[in-house]
Order: sequence, then C-alpha cells, then structure tokens
Amino acid sequence: MIKILWLSTATAAIAFLVTQSSLFGGFRGWVGKRSKCLHELVTCYYCLGHWVAVALVVAFEARLFGLCPSVFDYMLTILVVAWIAALQCAIMDVLWKAT
Repeated sequence: MIKILWLSTATAAIAFLVTQSSLFGGFRGWVGKRSKCLHELVTCYYCLGHWVAVALVVAFEARLFGLCPSVFDYMLTILVVAWIAALQCAIMDVLWKAT
C-alpha cells in the first residue's frame, strides 16, 4: 500500500508540474498550436495523471490487489493511483491559487 501512496504522490507532482507551472508554459503553448487533443491533455492534471500513472505503475510493477490475471490488477491499480493523485492535485491547486 505504501508503494501506491508514493506512486500517487509522484504522479500528482509530475501532472501538476506539467499542467500548472510556468516552467512548462512554453511547452503547453507549443503543443496547443499543434493539437487540440494533446493541448487538453497537457493542461488537465486529471487527464495527464492517468497517463503518468500508467507509466509509473508499469515501470514499478505495482499491484494493489494481487488478483489474477495481472492485467486486471494493473488496471485497477492505475485507476487508484490516478484517483489519489487527482485528489492531491486538487489540494495543490487550491493552495497554489491561495498564494
């Protein structure tokens, strides 16, 4: 379970950094000129968080439930990591706008 919390925190940090920080503002603008669909992806931390969760869960072979077949377990783990990350991003968003 602790691995899931660490992965969700990393997912939230990456998604929030890419979608909200000025560091990636130029990248978001560049993507927006090329693709409306990808622009939506790089400006929404909830959307991007799912893809980051996929990469991290697969890379770290995280399985929350230990179910068989493992593909189903990976899918559930990705959704849980993305959901927890979205909550963390929402909290960061509120704190970011309060400053």
